[in-house]
Amino acid sequence: MLKNIRVIPLYDPFMLLQMLRSILTNVQEKTEDFYSTLKLVIFDNFSFLLSQILDGYTTQGMVMYSQIEKTIKYIANIHNIAVVIANRSLPIPNTSDINTFKYNRLGFHWNNVASTRIALERESP
Repeated sequence: MLKNIRVIPLYDPFMLLQMLRSILTNVQEKTEDFYSTLKLVIFDNFSFLLSQILDGYTTQGMVMYSQIEKTIKYIANIHNIAVVIANRSLPIPNTSDINTFKYNRLGFHWNNVASTRIALERESP
């Protein structure tokens, strides 16, 4: 069972984009058995990777952000692979009740990317 699991450490958005393109190429060409049976890709701490390029001052960050977004959607939609992205949500500032509305840490641009959202919360002890 563990042969069906791979952990790939990523430290910057360039590595992320390279890994996504590698998955796409390998799934299309079916170079390994691993990729021919690939059904799920999970990203943890995704906002950390993208926060490095989304500084708000350059358009290069938004271009790379867009490439990452489109590649993830292509992998999910065309090749029918589920993509799970762990992302923190933050309360909207200046609201009286912090539990009423939340926005994701990746910003409002990310709202158009995800097709399904699941919110998990831990209650205080």
